Amino acid sequence: ERIRFVLEGKEHTKFSTGSGEDRRNHSDSNIFMQIEGSLIVADLPRDPATNLTLVNPGSYTFPFSIVIPSYLPTSMKYQSYARLEYKLKAEFVTRNGFLSSVGKIISSDHKSSTCIQK
Repeated sequence: ERIRFVLEGKEHTKFSTGSGEDRRNHSDSNIFMQIEGSLIVADLPRDPATNLTLVNPGSYTFPFSIVIPSYLPTSMKYQSYARLEYKLKAEFVTRNGFLSSVGKIISSDHKSSTCIQK
């Protein structure tokens, strides 16, 4: 069993040109960084009859940390024109297949751990 994760940095921009009937709206997004990895999760109970992993309803916490390179900018938002954000997506994977996935917006200048919930 493991937790597979992707940390993605993405920027979004939006602006207008012209006026009146000539007004045009422009927007674009760009992924400027991506870090992928996985964490091994041990000691989860198994069903003795099937040998499948048992994950009962509830909250499970798997503390970990990912270092965002210091040369990257912090997350920000300027009105509706520009936004820079980091998103952590995680999937809990068992030998049976995917159990759960979550996504969480984080910023590069704050510490975070992710809690995976069923």
